Amino acid sequence: MRAKPIYQSMNLKYIIAFIFFFACSTLYVAAQSTKTDSLIAITKNGKPNEKVDALNKLSNEIMYDRPEEAKSYVLEAIKKAADANYKLGLGDAYNTLGVIYDISSKYDSSVYYYEKAIPIFNDIQNLKGRGSAINNLGLIYWNMADYDKALHYFFDALKDFEKIKNERFESNALNNIGMVYYDIHNYQQSLKYHLKAKSIYEKLNDPYLIGAVSTNIGNVYTNLKKLDSAEYYYLNAIKMHKTAQDNYGLSIAYNGYAGLLANKGDTARALDYFNQSLSLMEILNEKMGESSILVQMAEIYHKQKNTALELQSLNRAMAIAEENNLKKDLIDIYKELSQFYEKSNTGLALEYFKKYSTVKDSVFNEKSNHQITELNTKYETGKKELLLKQQDLQLTRKNFLIAGISGLLILISLL
Repeated sequence: MRAKPIYQSMNLKYIIAFIFFFACSTLYVAAQSTKTDSLIAITKNGKPNEKVDALNKLSNEIMYDRPEEAKSYVLEAIKKAADANYKLGLGDAYNTLGVIYDISSKYDSSVYYYEKAIPIFNDIQNLKGRGSAINNLGLIYWNMADYDKALHYFFDALKDFEKIKNERFESNALNNIGMVYYDIHNYQQSLKYHLKAKSIYEKLNDPYLIGAVSTNIGNVYTNLKKLDSAEYYYLNAIKMHKTAQDNYGLSIAYNGYAGLLANKGDTARALDYFNQSLSLMEILNEKMGESSILVQMAEIYHKQKNTALELQSLNRAMAIAEENNLKKDLIDIYKELSQFYEKSNTGLALEYFKKYSTVKDSVFNEKSNHQITELNTKYETGKKELLLKQQDLQLTRKNFLIAGISGLLILISLL
């Protein structure tokens, strides 16, 4: 009765996403404090545009450790950019402020500032900035389980990055698309996009990026029940994130590996890795990760018949998920609580089952899945049409060249 498919015990929160801080940034990383002194000096002594750029970067560096201070820097950047009519700096500042609200789970404010950034980047024809803000919007809707909108934004971002031939940003968008397909349980499509991202990451030789996509691929293989392949990628992810000294990525890799161990029945080691991951998530104030870990730990406590710890974990997860509107986690939590009270309190069991059904229906529906399929088809068709146009152009050029050479030979013959 309580058995669950692998995809539910391997929750999406163990997938690594990439947020783009501002137009010249690369990926979502932990704050680095070594540059702050030089950036502060520029904010005091630099030219107007330099001050704006430094304020944006300074906000980027400290937003995890000191989010309110980061917000004050970026608000100052917005004012200075507006005074100097520095549109690129203003777009970057709005995008950065969106990220600050995003990582604080204040999604309404985050969407507001991302949407303020996009028209500015459109106005100055900055595809890198626009793609960054569009990608970040996609992450908001992914977190809110609005998958058709998320995929729409991710594909639009991917097109922008492909146009400017920015492989790092392109691969990050591919990774994010893979996340959406993972979340709707289309694991073959998910694997396809993650492997595309992986091939680029390996060319870039970046341990953080390789570790991130390795975790994601491990999750996919777990759900495809290819556990040996999954273990290979999880262990590689842990190794890469330790090399990169990245606790955020390491916590997610621990989560993935713990889920695999749980599926193999090694519950003792699974709980050990879950607790290591949970400790890192709490330090990072990563609420989405905390909620997901607690759900999986509750599953293990259920198997161990430890009802006290099972209920404690579920209640902690529910408090976090409800406070932060984490619908994907609430599906699991409400279902688990409904089943927990099935024999002891039928009233509560029914109440939680109704909540489960409501949230699930709002996340998965036929219209959404149809739109997601349509978006992927449009993207693939667009790529084929572009290739055909390029081939036609090459053929036309070749024909012109042949005709030109023939004409020249005739002219030479006449002379």
